[in-house]
Amino acid sequence: MPFFPSPRLCGLLLFLFAGTSSAQTVRERLNDPGFKLYCVVFSLTVNADSTLDSFNVSRVIDFTSGTTKPVDLHVPQAFVDAARKKVLPTQYKPVSEGGNPKEYFTYYGYTPSFPATVITDLDRSLEQQP
Repeated sequence: MPFFPSPRLCGLLLFLFAGTSSAQTVRERLNDPGFKLYCVVFSLTVNADSTLDSFNVSRVIDFTSGTTKPVDLHVPQAFVDAARKKVLPTQYKPVSEGGNPKEYFTYYGYTPSFPATVITDLDRSLEQQP
């Protein structure tokens, strides 16, 4: 008589095997020619009470190119929103230069294959980014 596992057993086995599979880190994925990683540079200003006043994409750089030459790449709003959430807890000092707020810059990793994931750690998988 053939053995047919119950749906409950199949679900348990799938859960166990999925939990033990090791996801590639972003650094490991860089060896895959189909994987693209970009550095999205944001400009931001803060107002007098240290709250974020502006947050805009300044430039996008191809991480693997070895240069800082900007590339023409559309960054989805979902990524910009996620990056903004990462910046909000940072306390920037409200500094004025010539009467205008000082412009700060920060950057995060972006890959089109995970458009809403902000990459901050190359040694974690895309699914485990903080």
